[in-house]
Amino acid sequence: MQSYRVFMIGGRSASWQDKLKLALLALAGGAVLVAAVILSLGLALVLIPLGFVAYLFRRPLLRALFRQASRSMGTPPPTGAPDGEPRRPAPTGTVTIETDYRVVETREEGRPRT
Repeated sequence: MQSYRVFMIGGRSASWQDKLKLALLALAGGAVLVAAVILSLGLALVLIPLGFVAYLFRRPLLRALFRQASRSMGTPPPTGAPDGEPRRPAPTGTVTIETDYRVVETREEGRPRT
């Protein structure tokens, strides 16, 4: 028959105080674990229905959001410019960008010249 040896770190067996400390630490760890599970389930019970409703109404919500953003971008500032110049007229909805450019001729291979 095989015999086993018990190795104790520190050279002594655990006293009742050490066992009490271990039990209290285990109890505190269990309480933290239970609190984390309750918190995560509570968040899930709130966020999952909100996400579902947002998914169902995503198009009207996005349309309203973009409408509000475009309305806020298109309005002129409420007061004149700081230097006393009159305000610029509100944009008409189309934007014209003027720029200088030059045409780069291509070689016969179809790549631009460097």
